[in-house]
Amino acid sequence: MASPSDPERHDASETNALLISGGSDLERPPLLVKLTAYRILNVSIITAFGVTKAIFTYKGYSALPTTLDWILGVILTVLYVHNPSKTANA
Repeated sequence: MASPSDPERHDASETNALLISGGSDLERPPLLVKLTAYRILNVSIITAFGVTKAIFTYKGYSALPTTLDWILGVILTVLYVHNPSKTANA
């Protein structure tokens, strides 16, 4: 045990061993965010509309991709407003 004037220091090789072995102090979840149905739906909608927009743009349509942008904006706004994970501060 170290005195207050001499703080305890970790050896660099000890820290490296913990990093390599995946010590319990350093474990992280596989994702940095919680995977919820809302986030899956959000990513799916954005991907679907983005791919569809790219296809229509490639085929030479000009008004349809802009319309898809508006539709996506409305859908995402509705999802954001009605997000059940938001907490109301009353």
